[in-house]
Parts: sequence; C-alpha cells; structure tokens
Amino acid sequence: MKTYILPAALLLLAGAAQAQTSAGTIMVGGGLGASSRTYETDFSSTAPDSEVKVSSFSFSPQVGYFLADNLAVGVFADLNNEKATRPVFDQRGVEYKVEETARRTQVGPFVRYYHMVGDEGKAGFYGQLAAGLQKSKDEYDTSRPNEYDESTELSGGFAAITPGFVFFPTRKFGLELTLGNLGFYSVKGETKTDNPFFQPYKTKESGVDANFGLRNLSIGAFFYLGSN
Repeated sequence: MKTYILPAALLLLAGAAQAQTSAGTIMVGGGLGASSRTYETDFSSTAPDSEVKVSSFSFSPQVGYFLADNLAVGVFADLNNEKATRPVFDQRGVEYKVEETARRTQVGPFVRYYHMVGDEGKAGFYGQLAAGLQKSKDEYDTSRPNEYDESTELSGGFAAITPGFVFFPTRKFGLELTLGNLGFYSVKGETKTDNPFFQPYKTKESGVDANFGLRNLSIGAFFYLGSN
C-alpha cells in the first residue's frame, strides 16, 4: 500500500484566503513518497513459491515563478529508488537471495499552465511540460553459486507531459494530485558483470512511456508566495 508523506509544518505555516496563481508569484514545494508491498509468485513447478518484497522511495522538489496569471516556469528534480528482494532455489531446493535495485534521477526546467474552476478559484487543473537530463543505475545482486552480479548505467534526455489537479485550502498553500504522465526518453550507457568471461557491452534505449493509473498516484504540496 502506497503512503505519501506531507510535512505537517507546511499546513501550520499557510495563511488563509483564496488561491494565488497570479503573475509574480513564486511556488516552492514538491512531493515525497514511499511504498512497500509483498506478494508471492511461482517461478517454477519444482521449487517453492517465492515471496517478493518491493519497496520504493521518491522525492521531487520544484521551484517556479509565474510569468503571467496561471503560467509558471521553473526547475525541478525527481529522485526515485526501488528495491526488490526475492529468493531463488537451485535443483536441490537450496534457497539463495536475489536483490534488484533501480535508481533514477531527472533534472531540468518545466512549464506549467493552470485552469482554475469555480468563482473562488480554490481548485483547478494544470498541465506541466518538463524536459531535461536523466541518469539511472540498475543492479542485480545474487548469492546463488555460478551466477554473477550485474549493473547497467544509463544517461540521456527525456521529455514528459503531466496532467494534475490542485486544491488550495488556503491562499498560500496548495495540494496536488497526479496519476502519471506521458513521456519520451532516449538514453545510452553500459552493462557490466562480475563474470570474468563476459565483456561489458554498450546499451542504447529510446521510447515513449504512457504511465497512468492508481499505481502511479502521487501527492504533492506547494507554497505559493504571492507578489501582493
């Protein structure tokens, strides 16, 4: 079950009035999330079921400036870390451990446009276009004999469009909800292994990702520091 952490201090420091997305406003905030789940899977009919444990952590700070009413530009960072641990069995049924980790970092500029609804302007929708650099590292660590650890490091560029919903309980404070994004990426790098007979090889990837749904649910919090 996913749990998203919003510092209580943000709520205590906010003022009271209607939402503020006017020219000259500065937005500061981001999202902080963590998840943990466990499930069983049957990799082989001759081995016991395997219990897979998956945990993840994400942090996405952003700073923006409203060039015009409802139009903001700024910079962001997105840090993600996911780890999966599972047992594997040899032909004798002896259990060993496999750990897979995936780390990804994205940084770059963004442009965001808001469409507020209602007379009070306390809620609305926004679309955000972001682009920049990304770097990732995937690692496979195993304790099983005759298997070798492996790692892949990739770096390159990306672009993504994220729709979202925002609610302003106070003038200076907003809560945001997103359910994924549509993105393009192009990266290249190298895969290495501890196997002395296996030479590192170059890797190149590019593609389009459409990630929408409750599994990609994310909640964020922002201060809106107005010019008036």
